[in-house]
Amino acid sequence: MKALEKVADSVLALTVPDERTIPITVGQLSMTLGRYSIQRLSGLEIKAGKGQFILPSNGQLLLSGVNITSFVDVQMLSFSFNPYTWDSSKERVDSDVVTLQLKNNKGELIKVSNLSEDIVIITPLKPGKNFTEKAKYFTRNDNLLFHEIEVRFGNTLLMMEINPQEPNVYLFAYMRFGQRPTSQDYDLNATIPHDEKCVWMLSAHDKSEGQTVCSLNPHVPIQVLAERPGKYFLGLKNYNATVNLSHKRDKRSCLGGRRRKRSCVEVKDPPPTPPQGENVSVMPVYDSTTDQKYTLKVVLGSCVYWSEKFDKWISSGCRVLAELDGFLNCSCSHLTSFGGSLSVEPNPIDFDKVLVEFQQLPETGNIAVIVAIAVVLLCYTTTFVIVRKFDKEDAKNRKLPIQLPSSCSSSTYDYIIVITTGAWKNSGTTAHVALEIYGSEGKSGILQLSQEEPAAVDVLFSRGNSDVFVLYVTKSLGSIQRVQIGHDNFGDNPSWYLEEILIRDVQSRQCWKFLASQWFALERGDGRIERIIDKTSNHLDFGDEVARRWRRGLAEGHIWISVAAKLGRSCFTRVQRLSCCLSVLLTSMFANAMFYKLEGKYEQPIQVGPLKMSWRQVVTGIESALVVTPINTVIVLLFQKGAEKSVTNNGYCHKGTLISGISWCLLLFSCFYSAAFTIFYSLIWEKIVSEQWLSSMLISFAQDENRTIYIGNKRSLLIGMARIRQLRVRLTQCKVLNYMETLFEECFKGYSTENEEKTAYTKPGWMPFDNATRKYELLQPCPKPWRYQNAEETDTTPRWGQFSFYDGGGFVADLGYDSHTAFSTVTNLQDNGWVDRQTRVVLAEFSTFNPSVNILGVATYFYEVDASGLKAASVQTRVLSLDSTTAPSHQFYLICLFLYVVFVFLYFGREMFRLYNHRSRYFKSVWNWVEIFQIVFSLFAVVMYVIRQSKTLSTMGKLHKNIYANLSFQEAITCQEVEIVVLGILIFIVTTKLLRIIRFNSYVALFSKTLKISARSLSSFSIVLLIFFVAFLHFGVLMFGSVSERYSSLLKGV
Repeated sequence: MKALEKVADSVLALTVPDERTIPITVGQLSMTLGRYSIQRLSGLEIKAGKGQFILPSNGQLLLSGVNITSFVDVQMLSFSFNPYTWDSSKERVDSDVVTLQLKNNKGELIKVSNLSEDIVIITPLKPGKNFTEKAKYFTRNDNLLFHEIEVRFGNTLLMMEINPQEPNVYLFAYMRFGQRPTSQDYDLNATIPHDEKCVWMLSAHDKSEGQTVCSLNPHVPIQVLAERPGKYFLGLKNYNATVNLSHKRDKRSCLGGRRRKRSCVEVKDPPPTPPQGENVSVMPVYDSTTDQKYTLKVVLGSCVYWSEKFDKWISSGCRVLAELDGFLNCSCSHLTSFGGSLSVEPNPIDFDKVLVEFQQLPETGNIAVIVAIAVVLLCYTTTFVIVRKFDKEDAKNRKLPIQLPSSCSSSTYDYIIVITTGAWKNSGTTAHVALEIYGSEGKSGILQLSQEEPAAVDVLFSRGNSDVFVLYVTKSLGSIQRVQIGHDNFGDNPSWYLEEILIRDVQSRQCWKFLASQWFALERGDGRIERIIDKTSNHLDFGDEVARRWRRGLAEGHIWISVAAKLGRSCFTRVQRLSCCLSVLLTSMFANAMFYKLEGKYEQPIQVGPLKMSWRQVVTGIESALVVTPINTVIVLLFQKGAEKSVTNNGYCHKGTLISGISWCLLLFSCFYSAAFTIFYSLIWEKIVSEQWLSSMLISFAQDENRTIYIGNKRSLLIGMARIRQLRVRLTQCKVLNYMETLFEECFKGYSTENEEKTAYTKPGWMPFDNATRKYELLQPCPKPWRYQNAEETDTTPRWGQFSFYDGGGFVADLGYDSHTAFSTVTNLQDNGWVDRQTRVVLAEFSTFNPSVNILGVATYFYEVDASGLKAASVQTRVLSLDSTTAPSHQFYLICLFLYVVFVFLYFGREMFRLYNHRSRYFKSVWNWVEIFQIVFSLFAVVMYVIRQSKTLSTMGKLHKNIYANLSFQEAITCQEVEIVVLGILIFIVTTKLLRIIRFNSYVALFSKTLKISARSLSSFSIVLLIFFVAFLHFGVLMFGSVSERYSSLLKGV
């Protein structure tokens, strides 16, 4: 390639601008060279061999660095072979390879990229694997014929030429990505006449950008841009089949005699499925009376270029326009390697447009973001004034160390005592505090920790403060062993939360810390106001230590919460923290604006268990973090460092240092530039987009995370056929008095399995067969509604109704696959008296499936009749989630289930070991029985899950064999209900154990004691409440029982 470039440079050096192009052809290589003036570049067409380039006609190419030269050298190469074959992506190239280079008058390559109008490339295709010859197929009357097309690479153009072979024949075409389309659920659809062809320009995953262009040219194929690799399904259906009914035949009655419509409905044959390794379904034998012939040709095309950066063929920045007469038309926004990097470029800023928009603000009204930033600064200023007052109060509380009175005037040995109060609300105390220190060589005596001034008690031991005292003694107390501290419960708020006590020996520089983290209050904790804290008890429990660090972390480390909860002893002021919050907010707005509505190609998300993410989201998040985190981290660290430098040896703060000044300069720089560039972005977006961005920013602060819920998209599919099932009782003789036998000749009892009518064969109208009936008439499958089927034949389970518990068998009438068949079947049953006095219940059963959410719904409508003639209607609906067994989330669930089973068996082994050690005494403890039941129901829950999954997969396997088959999910639903009951019991057992574990918690113990003390009062109140409840229940049954089903009995009234 370098040698060819040098040859081209040598030839062009001898030419002048706008001279005729120089074509060179050697074997499989064609080259076209030309030197052009800048004005000639707009719309320039360059050909080499059979390839061609068409430059943009809008003049934007002049803005890509071309206008800095006096002329442009154009070098185009066309290879009939692929010169870049060392990467596996070479399989994407099945055409000639063409290249185009633009050079300036210095011989330097001009980089052309990010053009608003693409460069059009035309290259000839090679007949090969991306073509399929025109094959002949035919459509079946009511069924879709499916063709499966495998797309290996993204951004591929599917070109399908469909030609009906007979005039006045119309075909419905449906296309869908990933699964077979239906007449209701598809990505693309069109009606194909013999003399009209349509071009679909729609990406398979985004319907909003679609457009359809129709042409009378019979040679223009259907074209679909497939942006994602995978399987695309094309479904074709005969349009005439929905209106042409001339070929229907009469159906012979099951009873013989004249021809009439059948009174039962048969299950449809399963649709044909493609054999392994083929993409086109194999159809049944052609029927000229119902089927229509057509031909189909499929061509796959994609536009790729060789990336020198990644050393492979990629398609970023290029798209397929069309394929016509063996040529592939592509358009690209660059002439160099573009896209495929690991970074996401932010939105650019056009400062010229910013200046123009500033001048036109009164006319455009694009001030929403400016007003929002002004409101933020106003809120900051108001809060600044408030928190400044609190900072002054904190500074007031930070006095010089308080010297404690000494019993001897000649005391020369001194200790510094630092007492820290909790940081949360009402942690400070108004009481007088006393302290006594016990050392290995003596004790300090009782020390009154106060000042002589009367108002000093309001300053000491306030919330979040660290009060410092100086103690002078005559000699060393040795190693401090323990301290005794307490207060006199004086004042309006005597409760005190002591965090810790720090004692430092000034002479030996030894330090002892005593952790308390307890309330000194009569109404909190254990009610003590005086404690002895030993050196041996200096370590808190794990839970108390975690809680202590969590409280301190929020009060000191959380930049937002610490504005209000800052510790009084901290020199990192509230004003500094508030200013850091302002910087974080403005830089976050700036980072959000940088990547707002940034266009990018679709990327397949990466799923790890239930989590989904794309590489683009990860990169954008990292880049946003790099904008926000570093500058704000540096500002906070400098403020904290300045606060540490400003602390004296006695623990008190003086005025800020140089480090704090640098922090303020960085903060002002961050806030100013973030606010300014955010406003610049809003001016570039114009008014509508700016308001949309501002709305998204404000909503994202307050709204919860989006939850995926089912809202009903009305795309559920009926599984098999809906059907009605009847259960009847036998006709019996009445047992009445003799003089009443003439009045009651027949009796109809209530439903029970003993009284159920199970006569296998009857004629319509419930007429029995006579003795002359031949055997073949009994064995005929029709009419089904008049023949009894047991539970195994109906594939149903017993169900509870309002009046009784009904068996799974019965007399079943299928309602077909459409409303016309259903109405005709019901009319036929009504005319022949299918429902009569022996009927006890009629159940309408059907199942629907929603593929978008993978949910199966099973509905059963009950129409019940009591022996007395009382009628009642009700409905039962159940939902079953059909999780994919190959989905990553399901695999993650199975891993968790396996770990749960392992844990249960380990738990079982532990209990067996305890049983072996304790023998019969093991069963005397109630909680051991709780452990046994927990293990048993845990294993039972796993077993029920496995059974439910097997039942569901078995039924779904039958459904895959024939989607029209009559199937029942009742067994899977029953297993699911049992599983829910088992899980409910298991949760109850675990909750009981949890209550036992937390019984030592102070609140739980207080609640338990309260219940024990008030048990007598609660019992008497419960009796009174029960009397009133029963009285109200009887009143409701007496008043509304005759008109309201809810009050028809005491049980239902409850």
